[in-house]
Amino acid sequence: MAERKNLPVDILTIMYTDMVRSTAIADFLRGEHGNDTGDNIYAERVRGPHDAIVRLWLAVYNGYEVKTIGDSFMAVFKQPNDAIRAATCIIIDLADSNIKNPADHDRPLQLRIGFHLGIVRPEEVDGIVKDYSGHNVNLAARVESLAVGSQILFSGAVKEIVDSLPGFEFHSWGKRKLKGIKGPVEIL
Repeated sequence: MAERKNLPVDILTIMYTDMVRSTAIADFLRGEHGNDTGDNIYAERVRGPHDAIVRLWLAVYNGYEVKTIGDSFMAVFKQPNDAIRAATCIIIDLADSNIKNPADHDRPLQLRIGFHLGIVRPEEVDGIVKDYSGHNVNLAARVESLAVGSQILFSGAVKEIVDSLPGFEFHSWGKRKLKGIKGPVEIL
């Protein structure tokens, strides 16, 4: 049996985003315009502009796009302050954009965002980090799943590092049980 190589670990802030009702939007457009045309309209008017906004603010605040999973992004940041600022700018920019949700009376497109800070294991291919794994990656995804449209949630681990940030106010949701995670996690 081959010996497993110990990969280096990093402490990062792991962010997940998810477009609210994306399946309903795509389905609505397919129903209104037919499958191919509806898919093209979704890509052109919703998904493309959404992706551009997320990528813009990741770049501005030193975030690294790890991957997309459907309409969701996984990104990492060295500094949790940068993650908070990027998430806030993404939510504000989407609200101010002309990206509409046709499945919800053309209201502005909404995104939910969640993140957690902790040790992650980089997964490399040919010396290039392609993904991250570990308990903290899973925990970040679970934090995101609690959020609703235009909401940013993060774990107490982030709050321990970012005690305060000028211009931001944090509200505790208390400790919550997250699916598959042992013990409650403080959510803000």
